[in-house]
Amino acid sequence: MALIPFTRSRRWRRAGLAARITMLSALLTAGVMVPVLILSYAALHSLMTGKIEADLRESATVVRFAFETRLDALVDKIASASKQTIFSNALSDSGERSRYIQPILQDICDASPAITTLVLTDFRGQLLEQGSDREQRWRAEQGQQLQRIIEEGHVTLTPASPDHALHLSLAAPIAFLPTGSFEGALVADLDLEGVFAAATKAVDGRYAVRLKRTDASAGAGSGAAGEHDELAHLAPLSAVAGSNLPLAIEVAMDRQLANRPIYWLMAAFLAIGVGIFALVAWQSRRLALIIAEPLSELEHTAARVAAGELDALPAVTEIPGDGDRFRLLTATVYRMIAALRDTQRQLAATLEARTSEVAHSERERMLKEQALASTESGVLILRQVDDGQRVHYANSAFLHITGFAAAEVVGALWPAEVFPGSAGTAIEAERGFGEPILLTHRRADDSEAFIEISISPMTVDDAEQVPHAIVLVTDVTRRHETSLAIALRDRALQAVQNGIVITDLQQPDNPIIYVNRAFEDITGYSFAEVAGRNPRLLHRDDRDQPELAQLDEAVAARQACAVTLRNYRKDGALYWNELSISPLVNPLSGEVTHYVGVQSDITERRRTEDLLLEWLSRFDAVFTLSPDPLVCFDKDGRLSYVNAAAERIFGTSIGALTGITIAEFGAHVSGLLENGHGLLRLPDPAPDAARSGDDLAQDSLLRIVRPKPCMLRQTYRYCGASSASLVLYYRDVTREAELDRMKSEFLNTAAHELRTPMSSIMGFSELLMMRRYDEDKTRELLATINRQAHRLTDLLTDLLDLARIEARRAESFRFDDVPLRQAIDEALAAFLIPDDTHRLVLELPPELPTIRMDRAKFQQALLNLLSNACKFSPGGGDIELAVHTEHPEGLGFIGVAVRDHGLGMNAEDCSHAFERFYRSDRSGHIPGTGLGLPLVKEIMTVHGGSVTLESVPDVGTCVTLWFPLAPAHVEDMRTAHHDTQITPST
Repeated sequence: MALIPFTRSRRWRRAGLAARITMLSALLTAGVMVPVLILSYAALHSLMTGKIEADLRESATVVRFAFETRLDALVDKIASASKQTIFSNALSDSGERSRYIQPILQDICDASPAITTLVLTDFRGQLLEQGSDREQRWRAEQGQQLQRIIEEGHVTLTPASPDHALHLSLAAPIAFLPTGSFEGALVADLDLEGVFAAATKAVDGRYAVRLKRTDASAGAGSGAAGEHDELAHLAPLSAVAGSNLPLAIEVAMDRQLANRPIYWLMAAFLAIGVGIFALVAWQSRRLALIIAEPLSELEHTAARVAAGELDALPAVTEIPGDGDRFRLLTATVYRMIAALRDTQRQLAATLEARTSEVAHSERERMLKEQALASTESGVLILRQVDDGQRVHYANSAFLHITGFAAAEVVGALWPAEVFPGSAGTAIEAERGFGEPILLTHRRADDSEAFIEISISPMTVDDAEQVPHAIVLVTDVTRRHETSLAIALRDRALQAVQNGIVITDLQQPDNPIIYVNRAFEDITGYSFAEVAGRNPRLLHRDDRDQPELAQLDEAVAARQACAVTLRNYRKDGALYWNELSISPLVNPLSGEVTHYVGVQSDITERRRTEDLLLEWLSRFDAVFTLSPDPLVCFDKDGRLSYVNAAAERIFGTSIGALTGITIAEFGAHVSGLLENGHGLLRLPDPAPDAARSGDDLAQDSLLRIVRPKPCMLRQTYRYCGASSASLVLYYRDVTREAELDRMKSEFLNTAAHELRTPMSSIMGFSELLMMRRYDEDKTRELLATINRQAHRLTDLLTDLLDLARIEARRAESFRFDDVPLRQAIDEALAAFLIPDDTHRLVLELPPELPTIRMDRAKFQQALLNLLSNACKFSPGGGDIELAVHTEHPEGLGFIGVAVRDHGLGMNAEDCSHAFERFYRSDRSGHIPGTGLGLPLVKEIMTVHGGSVTLESVPDVGTCVTLWFPLAPAHVEDMRTAHHDTQITPST
């Protein structure tokens, strides 16, 4: 049943002309009407849909603006709080900040219910203080994200974890005021549900409004949403605090409700289209029946014409009147077909006659081609016409010689169009039939040919007696090139810079038969002066050269030879001659008939070589004595030279290094580096042309640990020489690097130590200014400020002492000969034992020598050691003060030792004990600045002595001050009585 409409349509198309006209009209009507209806419906549908989308977009924009306004207010509140100085000071006040920071954080949270969590973190993102955590949303893993935000230094909003889809994390960096750097942050967790609910109160109830995360499916909404498919508009939030949040406001409406007017519109347009189509089909059928009969007859006639049955067409004997236009058209078509039939018969007869004439002309052309094809010379036949001579014929040889195509030559005007330019002008000048003309011709393939043209007259006896001419073209390129090559070789010999001399072995004494101009310039002799003479005239009386005998032997053996001789010019001046001779062999007889000598004046080169050897000797001495390593690589990238300093630094001999590649050298040096790090920025031994030999590369610092620790600065330069294409230069910068490291560590530690007490002072003072406390609380806070101020004063005093000692050294010391026992007693008189748990025990010999010292600085050093002994033995115990009269290595020193039985130190702490600001106690319970032992070390250095430290964890520590003795006291101390006096002191 489904095929019935298609079968009926095919039957209509094969039926009469009326049915086909009707069907065509219906199709044309449908083709015009359907697009119009579709376009009209599409335009109205677009307008209605656009209005719905505009309403959705407007509602989403209103909600988004209200939501962003409330969110910006929260961001501004946290950002303003982070700029308060009390948070900046609290970052460095680890001991007291909880007492004044937590109340401030709690106040901010109470004032804004949307802030569920508010915490203070350090620069690593670690939690320091927490004001409120209603829903326990703070997570420790946020530290890594906060550390990046603090480094960037701007307020940042980021989504919370996926399980908290409607929460945002707000981080506001806190700048530390003394340095301006960002050292911490205020971090808040914002609950978006309350903010979003307040922003959607005024939304029309027909719409469903939702807050969505664009990277997750979780969201919140308000309003009624339908159960069917929806039309929705999604409005992403704009940047808040410079952060693009993955949040959007969605406003939706039920699709069926929105599209109901569109469905009614579509039904109306469909009904209108069906009515118009039916009316057009009915009218088309009536008109088709009127015109179908005469056109049907024309249809049958056309079928006969297509089948070739022109003779079977009926004759038209009667022309209808003007009233029947279709009948008149039928008669006119019949008469046209009859006229075409007669014309076809006439054209067939004419075509047969012309075909016979063309065949006759082709036979004549083939005969001409066969007659001229056998010659190798190009042949042109010229024919005289009104405007001159034109080419009537050109054989294949001419086309091959000139590179022309037949279409370019035949019919062309001679000679202007065949050989344009200067060639045609030359032929035009020789219009007579005289000598051949030699021309240079460039073919189409850009190759050059030399041709010879001869012109001969010819007449053809015919009815018109037309004069003709024959042009013969011969290719003489090979002959011309041979002549040119001989001339070029002769000019080349004259232009060459080396002296050329040819001698004739067939004549007695092998005389000179040819010299070039360079020979005359080098020797000062003209050809007339040396022609017919042997070349030995250039040696004069200097005939004892071994090279002359070598030259004679080569000539006798008829062999080639190359030597360097001392020759003399015509004016008697000596010059060095590099001579190379070669025999010339007669190709017919195989006999050597001549010798060709090529000589070069190398006098200047010999001077340069001697000067170069002298400079090389100087450079070798400089490189050998240089304390800095030098390494050279040749053009192939292999090591060609190292100096003695490189052997010493890299711990290997030149024999082991020579010939290795730059990669192997890099691997060797990498094995000597700290922690096995590779060689940095190792250069390419073969630079490209864009890198000149004077360009210095960037420096590289290498830390060598074997065979001797040192710091090297690597620099390299491209020299361009084959044996030294690349030179690596290393400078020992160990001392400079160590000084830079010590300076950087000192500045960083000093800034930290100074900032810690200052932060407490500023934090508690701001707290006192912001709030009122009772008298006891105020006194407690002021005591903390006073304690931190004393700590800051002690730290600055120690720093100033160290600075004066380093800057002025012995100039700030007053040295006197002081009895050691007297100096110890004076120091002990100024020392107070802090409590009853410690006891001072003295172990002193009965007699002590006099030492040259600064009395005040000695007391300062000894009191520092006694104070440290008490502080680092919090459990009490004996503090022992002893004097050692013998040095462990037998040197002339006397030692003053202080020993405690307290906490002690491990090996790592002992290695850093004399570094500034280093403290073995990292808990912060033991007061101190970390400058005591460094100050003691500087004092002993100025005294010419030293300080040693021995310590065992949980056993105790012993620090000994070693003072140098005068030579007269050394022997007395060795023979003195070693009894000790043990005196306890409380």
